[in-house]
Amino acid sequence: MQSAAIVIVEDERLVARDLADILIQQGYTVPAICSTAETAIETVSHQPADLVLMDIRLAGPMDGVEAAQVIQAQFGLPIVYLTANADLPTLERVKASRPFGYLLKPFDELMLLTTIDIALSRHQTEQEIRTALQQTERITQQTQAQVASKLEYFAMAAHELRNPLGVIQSVAELLSSPTLNLPAERRARYLQNMQDATGSLDDLLRSILTYSYSSAGKLDSQITKLNLVSFCQEQITLLKVSLGHNHQFTLTTPSNQCIVFLDEQLLWHLLTNLISNAIKYSPIHPDQTGHVNLELSWDAGKINITVRDNGIGIPREATSKIFEPFYRANNTGTIPGTGLGLSLVKQCAERQGGTVILIPPTEQFHGAGFTVTFPRDQRLRLNPADGPPVARPIGQ
Repeated sequence: MQSAAIVIVEDERLVARDLADILIQQGYTVPAICSTAETAIETVSHQPADLVLMDIRLAGPMDGVEAAQVIQAQFGLPIVYLTANADLPTLERVKASRPFGYLLKPFDELMLLTTIDIALSRHQTEQEIRTALQQTERITQQTQAQVASKLEYFAMAAHELRNPLGVIQSVAELLSSPTLNLPAERRARYLQNMQDATGSLDDLLRSILTYSYSSAGKLDSQITKLNLVSFCQEQITLLKVSLGHNHQFTLTTPSNQCIVFLDEQLLWHLLTNLISNAIKYSPIHPDQTGHVNLELSWDAGKINITVRDNGIGIPREATSKIFEPFYRANNTGTIPGTGLGLSLVKQCAERQGGTVILIPPTEQFHGAGFTVTFPRDQRLRLNPADGPPVARPIGQ
């Protein structure tokens, strides 16, 4: 490892100069020559070095062994001792400091260079092993965290499945009783409870399946050329018929055409979940109509999709958790839901290089509001040419 920087700690000036000449002739650099332990510690604290040649007997309150222990502990540098003392107590102290080499004066030049080379190689090997162990530890911790997350996910899924299954089982047992004699109205109510529970179970299983596929990156989709405005209009129409026939919808857009290249399947999941949530959590009262607003904006490089409603909103204490799977705020009450919708929205946005954020309410839309932003042309992000992708106009 010639070109390595070696700090010399030697209080005999002639010996130190001789050492420096030998090292420089062999291609090493000598950034500093120190005569005291204190100076050596101060030097390596701000001077890059790869190894320290340390004399043991030094003038001052601190000797070379003490200095070496400080340098190894604080800076992790390898130490090679040079000393004229070979008494047993000194050797025991040297061994306890775990040096990378030990040479007696007068030293042999070949032995000096060989010892330094071995010390540098050993130190590099130990660093590589240490780095590998740290990487292994990080991977182990990440794997354990992923396993724990999956176990928690399955536990929450099982908990959510238990509720509709319990309703179905209870009603089935009740209706199958041979001695049961229920009025038609009551029987119809029980059957409706079972039907509602079956619908909730179907929604939950569908959401879990979609979320799992999205987490694994296995949603079957591809980048498609779309008119974003027309696409959003279609989704609003479909959801209004199926879920929001009692709601008022508005679409705010700069123009009636915005050509994008997006993942249609991910965009569908994203819009469906945002608008469905807005419908679900908006009020339907004789004196108040649920209002959902979808606002689009764009420039040459990105698009923004904002969905707002005048519903129950999101409590302040829930804002940091709303994108976690199965999380539902404590103000949702008996409103049915799986707690997976916003998690899926976040995944669909991030898989297209985008973000989703919760935005503050307004006077008109005092409920929940979300803005999703992602690149307008996914082809640039996924298949960049030479160098980073550059956004270009693709039509208004």
